[in-house]
Amino acid sequence: LNYREAYHKEKHMYTTILDTHDYARCHDFKHFFSNKNYTAAWDKIKAKGYKIPADSNALQHAKQQKIVLSNVKYKEDYEKFKALYSLP
Repeated sequence: LNYREAYHKEKHMYTTILDTHDYARCHDFKHFFSNKNYTAAWDKIKAKGYKIPADSNALQHAKQQKIVLSNVKYKEDYEKFKALYSLP
């Protein structure tokens, strides 16, 4: 039972974790994963809204597709070009 004596002798001889940069960084993760802070950050972002720039690719493409898919524009182009084609 010498192993128990050695265990009891060393049981209270321990060192604390060194305060390293990695330990501090990992210790601060609880702030990032806090649900309260997460929802507060979302409410701050949500309140401002979002504005799409006028020259963005998505907006330019949507404007172009609106013209292409427009029923009136389709009929105007049909009337303009129907005289160009003739059947034999």
